Amino acid sequence: MSLSQPETREGAPQQESAHTSQNYDDPSTKPVAEASNTFLDHALAYAKQGWHVFPCAERQKRPATQRGHLEATLDEAQIRAWWTQNPNYNVGIALAPSNLVALDIDVGTLKKSDGTTRQKAGRESYNQLLESFPEITQQPTLSYFSGGGDPEYPNLVFARPAGVQGARKIGFLHHLLPEASRENDLDLLGDGYIVAAPSIHPNGNPYVWKDYVQPVPLPEPLSRAFIARAPVITAEQAADGVIGEGGRDNALFMSLPRKLDTKSRRLSLGR
Repeated sequence: MSLSQPETREGAPQQESAHTSQNYDDPSTKPVAEASNTFLDHALAYAKQGWHVFPCAERQKRPATQRGHLEATLDEAQIRAWWTQNPNYNVGIALAPSNLVALDIDVGTLKKSDGTTRQKAGRESYNQLLESFPEITQQPTLSYFSGGGDPEYPNLVFARPAGVQGARKIGFLHHLLPEASRENDLDLLGDGYIVAAPSIHPNGNPYVWKDYVQPVPLPEPLSRAFIARAPVITAEQAADGVIGEGGRDNALFMSLPRKLDTKSRRLSLGR
């Protein structure tokens, strides 16, 4: 089911999209980011869908508020106050209170802790995932292109299963396919936030919805990976390199003392 989009304001500037390979002739899949409206219009439209929003810094992925996604809200007055303060704030959607889970396909170059680099394997891992579990994409779900991602590989957003708490599974593919590398660069996020259209990436590219439709329930294979119990690994083991780069991030996150300010453990999605 297509989602309602913000009303178009006559005379407002049109956004140019860097992602031109997709055909948006079908109005049910036309990205809301290509409508001529403001960041505030989008934030209010998302809140009407039940997605908790908050501002991110202009042309940045970092939050513009002190507590970041923990301040995300559906309250119209607060949303208007934020974007009155700066009409060009990017738009963040907090995943956990919105009951959303995002599948992030990580691409680009990763600089590892030892100073070396490697090409992220998100594309190859996603292809491997679909070869084994084609049912994951049988139903269209909410999906978007991040400003720093691959225009052929949109990130996917699903509805979180009832009763399942927010979680973060970095490099989750090895939970489903034991032969998969731990450095597979496919992440499932049910906590933290995503940056949403019409936000602008630091590189100047816009975030664009591919399919602006109701998110479907998290498919069974992904749900299985989402709730899989991660191996217990200490921060020291992670630092010693006993797990892959993505797994190290997850282990370090899980090992942080809970008494730390939650802001220090802020999670975000979108390159």
